[in-house]
Parts: sequence; structure tokens; C-alpha cells
Amino acid sequence: MARPPTDADLRIIAMLRKDARQPLARIAEATGVPVSTVYDRIKAHEKTRAFVKKHTTIVDFPRLGYSIRTLVLAKAADRSRLRAFAQAHPNVNTCYVVSGAYDLALECVFRYMHEYQSFIDGLAKRATRHEILYIADEPKKETFLSSLEEAGSDDQDRG
Repeated sequence: MARPPTDADLRIIAMLRKDARQPLARIAEATGVPVSTVYDRIKAHEKTRAFVKKHTTIVDFPRLGYSIRTLVLAKAADRSRLRAFAQAHPNVNTCYVVSGAYDLALECVFRYMHEYQSFIDGLAKRATRHEILYIADEPKKETFLSSLEEAGSDDQDRG
């Protein structure tokens, strides 16, 4: 089991969430953690995937031509079959296992309506019930724990 994150871990992660491509020296200066420790912590987190799953880019899908975006809630008698479908489908950007009236919440992106319709047809074969929410705008995305204030400011772990 992974150890709990230290204050230094949280400060480093907050800086990476803000901009994962910034120089280690800038992260060290902002967090008060030595550069060597910043480097070691980032490498350890990458290796163990304890706190950092992967480094990625947040894409503006509509600007790339993927203007049909949905959040699909789905319920199925055979959850593993529905989950396999969602995980394998190229238009499913994110798949969440949820509690309540549905089994999965799927964030999907489509460029063309025929792609969307094909996805819905496949979903209907596997889901006993589904609800589709169209994403009209995205006023906030991926901002949690992206500031030093959110990460805390204890001085207990500066090295």
C-alpha cells in the first residue's frame, strides 16, 4: 500500500498540475523543496504510480473538430460486458464506475454524428438503460490541486 502524500509531495504535485513542463528549478523555488528532492519525488511517483498516473495534455476537442461531446450514464445487467465495450470504444475519453441508478458514466467525444449514432447503437445492445447529457461548455476542467494554497503550506517536510 502506498504511503500517504507528504506536504512536499502535495506542493510538487500542485505545481505539476499547473504546468508539468515547467523547469524543476521553478518547482523547487515555488515549493521550497530542494531541486534534487523534487527530481527524486517526481521520478519515484512516475515509477510507482502512487500519486502520478501519467503526464498528459489537456486537449480542446472542439478546436480539433470534435464538437459533439456527451456524458452518458449507463446501466446494464452484465456490467463487465458494458465496461469492456466502454473501455474498448475509441470515442470514450473517460469511463467512470459510479454508484446510484447507473453503473458507468462515460465522457465521449465525436467528430461526426454517424460516429455518435454508431456508439449509441452499440451501447443500446449492452445497456438496459442509459441517459445522454450533451456537454455545451466546459467552464472548468482539471483544476483541483493545481495551486500551492490547495496543497497546504505545512513546513514539516521541506526535504
